[in-house]
Amino acid sequence: MSTAERPDDLVDKLKPVVMPLRIIVATLIAGVLSFAAVALFIRQNGNMQADPALDFMTWMALAAAVAALVVSWLLPMAIVKNARRAIAGGSYPAPAPNTPGSPFAALSELGDAGKLAVAYQTSTIVGAAVLEGAAFMNIVTYLVNGSLTSLVVGVCIVLPIAAMFPSAPRVANWIDGQLRLMADEKMLSR
Repeated sequence: MSTAERPDDLVDKLKPVVMPLRIIVATLIAGVLSFAAVALFIRQNGNMQADPALDFMTWMALAAAVAALVVSWLLPMAIVKNARRAIAGGSYPAPAPNTPGSPFAALSELGDAGKLAVAYQTSTIVGAAVLEGAAFMNIVTYLVNGSLTSLVVGVCIVLPIAAMFPSAPRVANWIDGQLRLMADEKMLSR
């Protein structure tokens, strides 16, 4: 982002790029909650009998939820760190505009800020998908063995996914922080 670029300009240019990410995060949340409702309906209507031999699944699903919380924090950090290094080194590809007027056209005009916006999208989708997988595992466990704990954990995993819900100002602030980090890393490497 050039020094002449005002933060409001960045926010405006990010709006068409943030909208698809908002839809993705909202869809992940809706998928988990819809599946939980279906599982609850199936179990409450007695359409599935609990299998006591599968009680170990509750502990496996709980462990998967804890692991997913850690991975959903560490993996996006690693993605962003690698992207930041690649951008600083000049090896990160610019977002290619598919057609004039596409959201990626606006990103390619932003230079490093546009590349960071792509890294933000990627890291958010990966982090949310990891959590979604753990939520589904817990809900399936509830469906199979009737563990209410698994259902509660599966539904509660929606909260950290919801915390990832983006807004253009939030993404712009994040990009600003990443640009400062990139500048600091360049100074330290000299």
